Amino acid sequence: MSHYVTGSCQITDPPALVDALSELGFEPEVHANPETLYGYQGDARPEKAHVILRRKQVGSASNDLGFLFKADGTCEVIISEYDRRIGYNDAWVKKVTMLSAVHRAIAVARQQGHEVLGRKVNAQGKIELRVRV
Repeated sequence: MSHYVTGSCQITDPPALVDALSELGFEPEVHANPETLYGYQGDARPEKAHVILRRKQVGSASNDLGFLFKADGTCEVIISEYDRRIGYNDAWVKKVTMLSAVHRAIAVARQQGHEVLGRKVNAQGKIELRVRV
């Protein structure tokens, strides 16, 4: 049984997280109340999360991945040691965090009545948004 490792992340907007994960090809489950994560053998684990990537989407021998939004506004990412070794590591969390920030910025721009014209990755690997105000 692979041990879950938790860590904090900079994501504060669940819908932006869902959009980021969807952009990466996942079909995240979203729950108002935290739901149980399952291990690679289908065993219920004590960890719970609001946004879940079920193991079938992660890999054949993987565990569920989760994002838990706490009352203080912080987000905890829950990933097993095994899944961290196969690529769902700090770099992956950073990528998800960056995409979440982009989706949040797009949502805010649209809420303020601006038109989002597009986005691109610059030479430094940062995402640039084009917005008409």
